[in-house]
Amino acid sequence: MSSRKYSKRIEVWASTVSPNGFAGQDHVEARLKYLWSDIMTQDSLDAENAGLYNRDMSVQIRVRKDPDINWNDETIFILYNGIRFKVDGVEDINYDGRELLISVSADE
Repeated sequence: MSSRKYSKRIEVWASTVSPNGFAGQDHVEARLKYLWSDIMTQDSLDAENAGLYNRDMSVQIRVRKDPDINWNDETIFILYNGIRFKVDGVEDINYDGRELLISVSADE
């Protein structure tokens, strides 16, 4: 696994609920981590097989697996170049637990 193929830096964020001090709660977005990644456009056949028919701004992001991030959490989203992407699916590449292929689409 070559580290040179990860040339783009993404931000991983999560939406959480925190107390506001007045017996209420606020929805807050917190950055979890910066990750180096490789970003690819999504092949149309792969997208249809995954159930994604609206392929506007859908990409695949390859990252190293980070044990601190639960990618199956619905509150996780990715920021890249000021665009917010929601996570559609996560696939383990080569099934060795070191690299993940994340299918994302622009959040509207």
